[in-house]
Amino acid sequence: MIGLTETDRRPWPAIGLAAVLGLLGGVLPPLYGTALLAGGVTTIVILIEPSLGLSALSFAVPFGPSGSTGNSLPVTPTDALVVLILGATLLFWWSGRRETLTLTVAFWPGIVFILVAALSATFVGDLVTSLKEILRWVELLGILVVTATLCQNERVRRLTVGALLVALTLEAGLGWAQFFLRRGPPSFRIGPFLRAYGSFGQPNPFGGYLAMTLPIAIAIVVWQRPWQKRPDILTGLALLATGVGGGALLMSLSRGAWIGVAVGIAVVVWRQTRRGGSLILLGLLAFAALFAMDALHLVPPVISQRLAQITDYFGVYDVSKVTPTSQNWAIIERMAHWQAAWNMYQAHPILGVGPGHYPIAYPDYRVNAIWQDPLGHAHNVYLNVLAEEGFVGLLSYLVQWLAWLWLILSGWRRARRPLDQALVAGGLAGFAAVAFHNIVDDLYVHGLNAQLGLLIGLAGAIDRQPGNNLQESS
Repeated sequence: MIGLTETDRRPWPAIGLAAVLGLLGGVLPPLYGTALLAGGVTTIVILIEPSLGLSALSFAVPFGPSGSTGNSLPVTPTDALVVLILGATLLFWWSGRRETLTLTVAFWPGIVFILVAALSATFVGDLVTSLKEILRWVELLGILVVTATLCQNERVRRLTVGALLVALTLEAGLGWAQFFLRRGPPSFRIGPFLRAYGSFGQPNPFGGYLAMTLPIAIAIVVWQRPWQKRPDILTGLALLATGVGGGALLMSLSRGAWIGVAVGIAVVVWRQTRRGGSLILLGLLAFAALFAMDALHLVPPVISQRLAQITDYFGVYDVSKVTPTSQNWAIIERMAHWQAAWNMYQAHPILGVGPGHYPIAYPDYRVNAIWQDPLGHAHNVYLNVLAEEGFVGLLSYLVQWLAWLWLILSGWRRARRPLDQALVAGGLAGFAAVAFHNIVDDLYVHGLNAQLGLLIGLAGAIDRQPGNNLQESS
């Protein structure tokens, strides 16, 4: 096992628990028995070695079901897994098998944001809904701490990243199948295409997952340069994930994800390569050429429509005075929810309407009767935080956001090995992609909050890795 000595291994309790689970699994119906055995084995493995939970989390995020939108507490596999990982890590620390927990510079800003959300929740009627929302941020912060602590071990770090790449490839492959077989809801059809949505149920969070994770694969390929030497297993996985994931990102037809990943990769290219400015200029010229081809009607109509609407994301106008059509529906609907969020903020400027209460308060603040569906959130994280937790909440969120960025940049400065440099660069690109995509959506859904905590935590582990600190001081 990773990180355990012979004296640390006491298998008898685990064997006893496994025997009990086996007996129970044999007498229960097949579905429940299988679920019990799978959950029990996972629990035993993670209790023995918590770092393996991070690899399991890489698969649970994309392939686990979403939480209920009702008032019951979430009990998704991802939520349960996060709680198990946190509990196992704390047990290791409490028992003395791990001397310290790596809190990083992002810990206390995260605590402050959670406390502000808790304060806002004290003024709401539906406390359970607020607890569900606060749990997202607790999970993100908890996984960040666990990853920054456990992934200082290089073997754990490589195993975790390998799991990320395999999960990305499998999830992207599912998107390919949906796109080419055209299997999915009719509402996802755009012209002759059907937008890939993976296991996320919607194309935009699927695109957000790819934009968050794909830069890790791209950065590994760039830094490891497999065309110059025989690639190792991790680099080979990165090559595969880059090809399959890049195609799936295009197939999602998610403009927010396209913009996000383009910004993220541009940041890394500009910062790391000698000709970064020239490459970014070349990319801008290529983008301009694409619009020029569109003007000359050389681009397929379905792609032309998506390009024409990109600039509409950043326009601000009074939705109540716009007549929705089939062409502008998506843009106008999003703007209507932005406007409703702003109305909530104006009515509750200090602490907002309460964590998770945007859909509950929406009927009282919607623009008009056309837009009756609250859609779960404001389709803009910054406005959503402003509406639910007011100015104090947004300020504390931005401080937390800056602490994440500081941690990633600190890891970038301290990274010595090419793989570590690639991981931090990919984490920075994924972070930038999320930051920009969150302007037009909310990517803290379907366990992506935990995924972001893992990516930031990898940078924190590299920042705190003892070898890096010693090299820097020498």
